[in-house]
Amino acid sequence: MDAHYHMSFKVDADDLIDNCYAIATTRNYEMKMKKANRLPIAATLSIQEIMNLVPREHLYMEDGYGSLRSLPSLVNVWKTHGTVLAQHCPFTQDVHPHTQITLGQDRYIPAFVGVQSFETYEESGYGDSFEDDLEFEMSTGPVAVALPVYPSYDRLIDGTFVYNPTEQEFEDCYYDEIQNHIMLATCSGRVNNLPVLRCQDSSGTAWGDEGYVTIARHLVSHFFSIHLD
Repeated sequence: MDAHYHMSFKVDADDLIDNCYAIATTRNYEMKMKKANRLPIAATLSIQEIMNLVPREHLYMEDGYGSLRSLPSLVNVWKTHGTVLAQHCPFTQDVHPHTQITLGQDRYIPAFVGVQSFETYEESGYGDSFEDDLEFEMSTGPVAVALPVYPSYDRLIDGTFVYNPTEQEFEDCYYDEIQNHIMLATCSGRVNNLPVLRCQDSSGTAWGDEGYVTIARHLVSHFFSIHLD
């Protein structure tokens, strides 16, 4: 099924660009590299390079914001091309009409990239293991996670709010109206006995608690596995 993987990174008050997929996965890989001392702390990997390389047929180009249609297409970009240092492809947020690749620079390509789906786990009879495997993946560092966006998502602007949509929200939203969003899960815990994730969102430090938000863990529909070896 096609889905919008979108975010609301502010360019200015009236212009939003959908590039959460590039931000979260790049930061996921970057943090793993730094933790393993394979990338200097001061260095950053290019988010824009990932945006430039996703095949345009896998983006919703007609909406003007380049929402991602397909997580497998993003995985393939990482497997095939990876990215470069940000200094060689700065973050402009431009969504070009055609793919572009930075030539003549070292490329950073993970040894393994995959995306795990709750739906696949459930169909295989292992649905109860999905959240445990997510927690295990997080034991090695931050992890990019995808989750659905319901109306109460907007309340995350308040850093004390825990995103856990009500049954009424689920019932009121048509399936094909639900958009998806990717964040970087940095740690897990509990709030009033509810398992939650603390995530770095991609809407700037004015959003949530200096850019961090808290979400119910059960909302995660996909998580990325990005390994160095």
